[in-house]
Amino acid sequence: MAKVSVIVPVYNSEQYLIRCLDSLVNQTLKDMEIICINDGSTDSSLDILGKYEKDYNHIKVYSQSNQGLVAARKKGVSLATGNFIGYVDSDDWVEEEMYEQMLVYAEKENADIVTCGYFLEGNYTTKHLDNVEEGLYAGETIGYLRDNTIYNYSKKETGLRGSLWSKLFKREIIELAQNSVPDNITIAEDKLCVLRAILEGERVYVLKKPLYHWEMNYNSMSRSDDYSYLGKIDNVYKYLVGIYEHKNFTKKMRSQAELYIVELLTLGINNRMGFSNKYLLRVDPYWLEQVNENSRLVIYGGGDLEEQYVTQVHSRGDLTIVKQVGFAIDEIPEIETETYDYILIAIKNKDKATEVINKLKEKSISEDKLLWFEQPEFYWKYARVQGIIE
Repeated sequence: MAKVSVIVPVYNSEQYLIRCLDSLVNQTLKDMEIICINDGSTDSSLDILGKYEKDYNHIKVYSQSNQGLVAARKKGVSLATGNFIGYVDSDDWVEEEMYEQMLVYAEKENADIVTCGYFLEGNYTTKHLDNVEEGLYAGETIGYLRDNTIYNYSKKETGLRGSLWSKLFKREIIELAQNSVPDNITIAEDKLCVLRAILEGERVYVLKKPLYHWEMNYNSMSRSDDYSYLGKIDNVYKYLVGIYEHKNFTKKMRSQAELYIVELLTLGINNRMGFSNKYLLRVDPYWLEQVNENSRLVIYGGGDLEEQYVTQVHSRGDLTIVKQVGFAIDEIPEIETETYDYILIAIKNKDKATEVINKLKEKSISEDKLLWFEQPEFYWKYARVQGIIE
């Protein structure tokens, strides 16, 4: 029996799987098992898994027909022998000391759950931590953590990150939580499982250190319209309603759960459900009022925000886009300063935007030419109007 079991659901992950498995077999914690669930892959993922299973005796591979992420995770939990269980997605990777560090806190604090931060890897890397203080939550303080799990209202942010893979669970806690999530949940499956685990756990340690790397390539992401998206939200809502009566589910948690449904609806309207006018509830055009007439803009950034900024610039009529440089920051100093008035930074994350601004200033670009506008999510505006937050 290993101290830690790590479950890796695998579906057509040949491009990233070796990197993922290498990060696991090189963990400083040696008393662990790696359980890979091949969920009906049709690429070379199973061949890769077979090689690693042959080379490393603490890797176990189980294959099943394609049943989806929740079912694959349940199978992994049923096969796990460890006292503690964690998860890794097959296109991600982890720091080599991740599980050793998390196990230290789990054992030292007798914690039911240990949670850590992560790096979001895409066109640029950003660090994401839980929006509560580091330390042990137990006794009187566990109620505070539950009330700030879905959202931390004071910071207008997610409270505890809803990902399963940034956490280590006592076996009995995650067995109950994972098996409570129906297989037909295909969005928010991590968050629902984490929420149930938080309701069951009485001792939770928050480690504000990023140990996980979540791969998200914005350039290669494409999403077809999902006309069944409302049905998927309905499944999430029904699950939430089903745990409203849990003894540890508070009134504040219910208001947060309902706001989370608003968040999912907003996401669907913006870019999931096939609306002809996308991003209706995402980017506030107020920023245009702060740009002088006939200004010439260079746009730095990408993704949905850049796309919507471009649309809004064109709608105003008097503004000109000189160049869109994507995330190629070194291209900006090569643009003659007299050919543009402003550099518009199309990045939502405030910390990353500040980092970009500082780099541009280091390249002798005047701060007067740099524009960045905070774009709060629609559901926070909704919450303010409804009196949920101040």
